[in-house]
Amino acid sequence: MTLAMFVLIAVLVVLAVITCVFLVALELHRAAATRAMAERRLLETKLELRRLRKELAAK
Repeated sequence: MTLAMFVLIAVLVVLAVITCVFLVALELHRAAATRAMAERRLLETKLELRRLRKELAAK
């Protein structure tokens, strides 16, 4: 193989690694956003439950 082929293979390997790292980072970001949304919904549900309990206790 010539030097040009080795350089081309090295560039392609580097691009593949960068792409994999980017995809992993993107997936981690999406998972964190999903978790934050779920935690927010849980908090809203807890607050609504607390409000309904107070209403029920007042009756």
